[in-house]
Amino acid sequence: EQVILLEHRPVYTLGKFKGALTDGGADALRRMGAEVLRTTRGGDLTFHGPGQLVGYPILHLKNHGHGVRSYVKKLEETLIRTCATFGVASKRVCGAPGIWTAGLGEEDERKLASVGIKVERWVTSHGFALNCNTDLNWFRQIDACGLGKEVSSVSAEIERGACDPSSVPLHHDCQRDVSKPLDFGRRQVCGVRDTLQPWCQHFGEVFEREVEFRDLSRGSEQ
Repeated sequence: EQVILLEHRPVYTLGKFKGALTDGGADALRRMGAEVLRTTRGGDLTFHGPGQLVGYPILHLKNHGHGVRSYVKKLEETLIRTCATFGVASKRVCGAPGIWTAGLGEEDERKLASVGIKVERWVTSHGFALNCNTDLNWFRQIDACGLGKEVSSVSAEIERGACDPSSVPLHHDCQRDVSKPLDFGRRQVCGVRDTLQPWCQHFGEVFEREVEFRDLSRGSEQ
């Protein structure tokens, strides 16, 4: 079993519930410099690109003792914990896979991560995308996932100051005290490389697996 973590070049992907993207609409997105691809995952139209941690878990669900819904919830939990590591409170929204900012009302809900999976013969494919410091203008060209909701990123929420780190639930096994803000120096940016190790840690905790992290981009193992 393995999880592939990466950043994509700009690409819009359509799931099985592809909505109403016309050929003209697809051409307009391509003129912006992005690819437009159809996929076999669940969900609707979304964007992947630089500044976004994309994860493709390849797991045999029978080895983990749970079904598809439980798997999606656990995947969402890894993302909720990762955001909490950076002082950003997030939550699930019923009927909308992924994670959202934990505001007081629906008007405060902004999508931080999307989840779209496929399971065949109990083996998972596709996965999640967490907006770290993504250029959110890419999302303004579409109705991401067909939900009519605003999209945000971990960096945007840090800069917005909308979340009180002291109010974020602290998991007992999280290595960092989220009541103390991270020191990014002058840049209030959470990049993909900032989230790699925290996400791997939380994946191991949630799925109760020992994780061996290999950084293939640098030709070395860690």
